[in-house]
Amino acid sequence: MKRGIGKRHSLRTRLFMLVGLCILPAALGAIEFIRQDFLERRARTTESTALLARKVMADLDRELAGIETGLKVLATSRGLQNGDLATFHREAEAAVAPMGVLNLVLLDAELRQLLNTHTHLGAALPERGNPPQLAGVLTHGETVLTDVFLSERTGLYMVALGVPVQRAGTIVAVLASGMTTEPFQRLLNDQYFPDGWTVTVLDSRGVIVSRSHTPEPFIGTMAQRPLLDFIRSGRQGSLDTRTNDGTPVIASIVQSPLYGWTVAVGAPKSLMMNDVLNSAFWIVGTIVLAFVLGLFFALRLTRGILCSIRHLDIAARSLLAGRPIELPVIPFREVESIGEALLEAERGFISIRHRADHDGLTGLANRRCFDERLRAEWPHAQRHHQPLALLMIDIDHFKAYNDRLGHLAGDVCLKRIAATLQTHMRRPYDIVARYGGEEFVCLLPECDLGGALERAESMRAAVEELAIPHPDPGTAGIMTLSIGVTVINASPSNTPEAALRMADQFLYRAKHAGRNQIRGGWFVDADSA
Repeated sequence: MKRGIGKRHSLRTRLFMLVGLCILPAALGAIEFIRQDFLERRARTTESTALLARKVMADLDRELAGIETGLKVLATSRGLQNGDLATFHREAEAAVAPMGVLNLVLLDAELRQLLNTHTHLGAALPERGNPPQLAGVLTHGETVLTDVFLSERTGLYMVALGVPVQRAGTIVAVLASGMTTEPFQRLLNDQYFPDGWTVTVLDSRGVIVSRSHTPEPFIGTMAQRPLLDFIRSGRQGSLDTRTNDGTPVIASIVQSPLYGWTVAVGAPKSLMMNDVLNSAFWIVGTIVLAFVLGLFFALRLTRGILCSIRHLDIAARSLLAGRPIELPVIPFREVESIGEALLEAERGFISIRHRADHDGLTGLANRRCFDERLRAEWPHAQRHHQPLALLMIDIDHFKAYNDRLGHLAGDVCLKRIAATLQTHMRRPYDIVARYGGEEFVCLLPECDLGGALERAESMRAAVEELAIPHPDPGTAGIMTLSIGVTVINASPSNTPEAALRMADQFLYRAKHAGRNQIRGGWFVDADSA
């Protein structure tokens, strides 16, 4: 190693360092811009939620004020002032629908019901269930809007709005309207606000009266603790909190000066952050693009060299691993000559590998190649529980043919038979190999006994149809094959060698039975037979 060079970096690394240094000032400016954008979006979100909260509260106050006005008009009716409950009962029943309430109830100074539009005049009236908060009407002589309560009679969450009934300047009774939470829910449904926002109406205790999204599970439940603390402190404004379903929001709070209820409008933080992130993406992308364009010519100068070196590196590693080399057009003559040398070396390796894996006479795979394939297919068959078929093939009386006609004729015969066997390898993973002088072996993955015997018969018949004359009078007169077939389910208890021995035994039986025949069966372990 030469001294004095120091730590080395690739050309790509040095280029990235240069780009990083150029982008750094812009990146710092982008961070500050994004921070300011976040603050501005938060301020706009807070302002929008506050405006919506004030609008909902104004609509709510107007709704309640209309009901209060109707109650006050009824409280001064002639029938009520004269004590004519029959007349007042009819007047009250006629007013229920226009006022949009569930019922009207007249209570005495002890908050006992004197009249209820739900009940016929003179019928027994409920003795309990009247909200205690209505006592404030008698005490202070002012309108009272109760908190939400669960009605024993209807089983619904309700609220009551009560006004005083006076005679000669003295409060003698309370006239109250009973309302379910449905009118408040309709009021929220009529509002327009962005998707994902949540509008909630709460009573003076912080209990949910209505809610814009999935209200049923939450009506009658307390709001989250941070919101409760904020409401009870008497403040109005905004805070970060969570909705009752756990969504983080920026909430604006408005309280009614007339009825003591609260409207909370929450905008999910995720929506605002999505806008900020989207804006940040485009800002950063624009800055990066501007600097990339500024460095374009520097990149062009180095891109060709880097690509050429990379392709040569990939080619050299592929050559080392025995994979095919693919080289694109290289613009540099010096680098191109190295690529041509690699391609020439690849051609040499391919030729050497082919000669090492194939029989020089027949062109079929040789025994070494077949053994490698068998060892590769064995674990695959074992994992997927697929059968393996092995065929041991022998040319009948080939030695006599060779002795009578000579080795040249024998070689021609071997080539013709080998080519015929190769045509019966129908699938890419089927393989036939020359295993010895006149002996061949065939591997058929995922093939059962019936399929293997059928394939063996087609090969035997095809060679027979070649009608290669055999000069020896002790033969069938033409060249024929004897084939031994075994099919095995690969498992840890057996081996490829045992399967080959079994196929060889079936080949022996075929030759012993007269040749030009096939014998086969499922593999049987010799130790368990």
